[in-house]
Amino acid sequence: MLTTTISNKVLNIITAKAKEQTLTGSGLCYLALSTTTPNADGSNFTEPTASSYERIRLNDYEGMEYVDMWGSVSNGTVTNKLEITSRECTDEEGWGEATHFGIFNAKAPGSGTLLAFDLLTDPDGEPDENGIYPAKSLTVGYKHVAVFRVGTLQLQIK
Repeated sequence: MLTTTISNKVLNIITAKAKEQTLTGSGLCYLALSTTTPNADGSNFTEPTASSYERIRLNDYEGMEYVDMWGSVSNGTVTNKLEITSRECTDEEGWGEATHFGIFNAKAPGSGTLLAFDLLTDPDGEPDENGIYPAKSLTVGYKHVAVFRVGTLQLQIK
């Protein structure tokens, strides 16, 4: 679900009421995990507090080539086109049980604007007739990483 903040920005751009070049400010976006269900206004997004947790950059320049983790938008939906892996959890208590992912415009947990969010999905489950995978929470324990397979992070305009 797009947050109301980003929905308003999209509408301002569409209606030519804003001169923003990008919706993220910096042009960069970061994947975050939430242990709570976020609200449409961007509140109630609770990231793990473990010291080894960090957001994952989803677009970048590698040398002179632009690398974007997202596929093409189709029918109001976009999914990750590359496998995405977090850093290793080095906290013995782990990162907790995440139920949602979010896209932020800043790298540091607790900073920036939540642009979009949705349920985490089961990469081993069977997608429905719309290609949507079933919801599944994610627990990252000590010495583990979070892996998001191609197509399992899905954002839709709802």
